[in-house]
Amino acid sequence: MKDRSYLNFQLHHPAEALRPFIKHYWTISRPVAAVSRTTEYLPGDGGSCLILNFSDAVCLNQQPFTDAALYRGPTTQTTAFMPGKRIDMIGIHFYPGMAYPFVQQPMCELFQEILPATDIWQASHWHSLHEQLAERPLIEQRLHCLNRWLLERLCAADQVHTAIKKSVNWLRQCAPAHTLDQLTAQVCLSQRQLERLFNHQVGMTPKRYCQVARVGRARQVIKASSQKTSLSEQALIAGYYDQAHLTREFKKMVGLTPAAYRRQIDADRRAEKISLPADTELASYDSPCI
Repeated sequence: MKDRSYLNFQLHHPAEALRPFIKHYWTISRPVAAVSRTTEYLPGDGGSCLILNFSDAVCLNQQPFTDAALYRGPTTQTTAFMPGKRIDMIGIHFYPGMAYPFVQQPMCELFQEILPATDIWQASHWHSLHEQLAERPLIEQRLHCLNRWLLERLCAADQVHTAIKKSVNWLRQCAPAHTLDQLTAQVCLSQRQLERLFNHQVGMTPKRYCQVARVGRARQVIKASSQKTSLSEQALIAGYYDQAHLTREFKKMVGLTPAAYRRQIDADRRAEKISLPADTELASYDSPCI
C-alpha cells in the first residue's frame, strides 16, 4: 500500500459561528519536492470546496490550475485532485447549501464548476487575504485569519433560507424512508417553490440532493458493516430498492461499484490496521473516495 503520510493531512474545526456552514478545514503540506505526483480524490457530497494554494500548481480532473485559490462548486461526483510536487494547501469544505452566504451567487450556475476564486470574490479583497495567509507560517495563525475573513462575509451576506437548512438536514437523515411530497409539507412550500429555492442556494434539485444523501449513507453503511453483511442487505439499510439500484447510483457518483469500494476499504484496513473514519476527505489513488 502507498504511504499517505507524505500529505501531512489534517482536519481542523472552523470557528463556532461557522460550524453550521463549514464541515471542516483540511490542510496538506510537503515542503520538499517529491519525485512524482500522486492523484487524490475529493468526494462529491453535494457541498462545495474552496482550495487555497500557497505552493506548486495543482490539477483538478486532469486540468492544470496555477491560481492561488480555486472554488469547486456543488458537485455530486468525485473530483480527481493532483497536488504539486511541493504542497502547501488549505481546503474549506462547505456543507450542501451552506456556501451560499459566502458566494452570493446562484449556486446552480456553479454546479460541477471549478473556478478561480477571483471569478467569485473581488480580486483586490482576495489577494489581500491570500497575502495575509501566506505571511503566516503557522496553521493556527492562518486558520484564525481565515475564520475572521469568513465571519466578516457571513455578517454582511444574505442568509441561507430556513427551508433549505431544514430540508438538507431532513433529507440527509430521512431520505431513505420518506418522499419529497412529505418534505414539501414539512417546510410549507410547493414543490416548484422548493425546487427553485434549492437550485438557487444548493445548486441542484431536492431529488438530486436526495440521491447524494443516499449515496453518502451507503458509504457509511459499507464502512460500518462486517464482511458477513451482503451488499443486498447494505442496499436495503441505505434506503435502496435492491442491490442493482445501489450499484447504479453509487458508481455514478463515487466512481467505483459498492463491491470494489468495500474491497478497497478491507484492503486498507488490513494494510494500515486502523478503523477508517467515515468522513475522511482525501484518499490515495489506490482507494478513491474513502
